Amino acid sequence: MKNLLIFPPQWSPLSPHSAPTMLAANLRTNGYEVDIRDLSIEFYNNILTPDYLRKSIEKLYKQEDFLKENIRKEFFDGNKIDDYSLEFNINAKKLLKINNLKGNKYKIENIIDFLPYALKIVKDKDKFYSLHMFFKAFAVINQTLNIISSSYFPAEITLHDYKNPVFKFTYEEIKKHCFDKSLNMFYDFYEAIVPSITGQNYDMIGITISSSSQFIPGLTFAALLKSNTNAHINIGGNYISRITDTLQKYPEFFELFADSVIYEEGERPLLELVKCLDNRSCLDQVSSLIYLDNDGGVKITEKVPPLKFNESPIPDLTGFNLQDYLMPEIVMPIHASRGCYWKKCTFCDHDFGQTYNVKDIDKLINEIKELQDKFGISHFEFIDEAISAPYLKKMSEKILDAGLDINWYCNARTESNLTKDVLEVARKAGLRMILWGYESGSKRIMELVNKGVDIDKRIEILKTASDADIWNFAYIFFGFPTETREEAMETVNNVIDNTDIFHAYGKSIFTLGKHALMKINPEKYGITNLSLEEEPFSSNCFYEIKTALNEGEMDEIQKLFLQKSVENYPSSVWMYIAYRETLFLYICKYGADVVKNMECPF
Repeated sequence: MKNLLIFPPQWSPLSPHSAPTMLAANLRTNGYEVDIRDLSIEFYNNILTPDYLRKSIEKLYKQEDFLKENIRKEFFDGNKIDDYSLEFNINAKKLLKINNLKGNKYKIENIIDFLPYALKIVKDKDKFYSLHMFFKAFAVINQTLNIISSSYFPAEITLHDYKNPVFKFTYEEIKKHCFDKSLNMFYDFYEAIVPSITGQNYDMIGITISSSSQFIPGLTFAALLKSNTNAHINIGGNYISRITDTLQKYPEFFELFADSVIYEEGERPLLELVKCLDNRSCLDQVSSLIYLDNDGGVKITEKVPPLKFNESPIPDLTGFNLQDYLMPEIVMPIHASRGCYWKKCTFCDHDFGQTYNVKDIDKLINEIKELQDKFGISHFEFIDEAISAPYLKKMSEKILDAGLDINWYCNARTESNLTKDVLEVARKAGLRMILWGYESGSKRIMELVNKGVDIDKRIEILKTASDADIWNFAYIFFGFPTETREEAMETVNNVIDNTDIFHAYGKSIFTLGKHALMKINPEKYGITNLSLEEEPFSSNCFYEIKTALNEGEMDEIQKLFLQKSVENYPSSVWMYIAYRETLFLYICKYGADVVKNMECPF
């Protein structure tokens, strides 16, 4: 058996994802040959070149006459922008992009010339930490991605996302965007690399689709492989697991995109699948599998208990070129646990399909040691939903006892047992930043959220962390069902009145996942007309709310929040450092207090 595991675009090019390294380690430990390829970082390195950028601009310019002709057909003097079709508006905005590029030829040439140097800066251990060079490098990279995306507008790729605001998660739209080259910015890249895969004669090719940003790119490559190889094509990953019910209704999906799909946790089922293919036995012997039976019907097998962390091998990065990533030092994702020990937040379905699974601390320490010794990694991101206070304390003590010189950050809940003693020992053990699930400043909203923490003590806990020299990053959201303008402003003021302890924040607009607890009793939250079928391949629900902030109010609050942030933070440089991994490295390099007071070089 020759096996290949693929991680497709789009995922952050700043660090590797943990999924293929864990799957590969389990197969290799059980005696199977497996290669791994991170096509996401390969894609970024393919498009972030002067040659690709020039070709993208030429491709966009070639569309100019077509755009003008189609705009003329629909244009009527006196019409407002809303009077025109979606296609007209897309064409008009794309034509505007062409005019802007043509009007800024000197600037575009500077971007093209500076791009190779920008990529060197973000990988250089000295230049990366020069704030002026850092900002210039990432500005050029972001501008390059914006220009490259223009010929596929309104689709857009950035360093942290790939999205298309007009794409609907329906089967018809999926087929359209996967097979139409004019809509799909990944197609040419895939066609160029398919021969490097078909020539290896793989028996099984596994594709991980962990997020919505990988959905169309991942399925596009799956379809190309299915039509160009004899390998068994399997798809798995967190996102795919969330639409298991939908997949069972579409037999053609398994004819076009995959021979099988693994749902939920994949280590054990993938090993079973490889053994099954190796022994030429029936697919019904594989757990957590969806496939077409001999009669053309979709069959789903039962799941079995997942592989326990204490039984799993250490993640294996062999096959990843760590120098490819756009960072001077790798920040490695790592698990101390999987799933959530609270599991009662009404809005959250992050841990859907996961069984709470805790890693023995001695095993965790050995894992960190091997990743440091074998791959030179000393910076880690714990991707647990949250690490409990007792585990955090014991883990930190073991790190200190082992003499490990590492830096790390993690997610946490604002729980009262995260005391001064716990946070101080964690800081000594290398904890530099905590990502807190703060959500809202409104007590009523937090009671609906059912976070299970003392709402009145959250500020005190963040202050304790700040006093321990730990950087506080708070996740907050707006637009929770029934949230009023006054309640949204409570969140704004909660942050702005405490910028000394809210060192940074990440804000989002609330969306309801298909597997969130709120869906069980939507009336309690003022939700009406809940629909799971409007976009069946989406991981989110669509709904209406009896009382809610309208779009204009939401925009007003967002703008006000940004304005207050710029005015009230000692320094807003963290907003421009932008990405968690880059911010984390700056904190590790200079310390939290220095980063808090850094001045923007522009």
